Amino acid sequence: VYELWNEPTRVTWSGQVKPYSERVLKAIREIDKDNLVLVGSPTWSQDVDVAAADPIKDVNVAYTLHFYAGTHKQGLRDKADKALSLGAALFVSEWGTCDASGNGGFDPASTAEWMAWIKKNGLSHCNWSVADKVETASIIKPGASPTGGWKDDQLTESGKLVRDIVRGWGG
Repeated sequence: VYELWNEPTRVTWSGQVKPYSERVLKAIREIDKDNLVLVGSPTWSQDVDVAAADPIKDVNVAYTLHFYAGTHKQGLRDKADKALSLGAALFVSEWGTCDASGNGGFDPASTAEWMAWIKKNGLSHCNWSVADKVETASIIKPGASPTGGWKDDQLTESGKLVRDIVRGWGG
């Protein structure tokens, strides 16, 4: 999996992101014809509807969607639903259980709404972040090993929720 541009900001889709992505994608396809290529969209990978309305012509491209449950609500899901209705493939390559600063309030209710939406749409997703930084988005407490095998007392509130989401995803 390749990701070409993480969270483009202060740019437009047609002016910068799409032309850049097409050039990089062409170079990738010269040596790798098949692997998935993730393409960010303007506004911190939230304008997936704009990208979907003017898509990159490649059969194995997905547009990245980023959300933080405490900040991003139904309005962002509506933009993503529009992109999906236009035939775009989406990959949630970053999401958090708190606000977009990474250190705001923990929001399990909004996280549950997002997870239901992701599951309903069959999307892949990655949580931010496996870190022991003292902030809400971190899943492990300071001093916990980043290599796994954590006990409950080594996980933050976010970490416990993310673990439960991963454990229950297939059921």
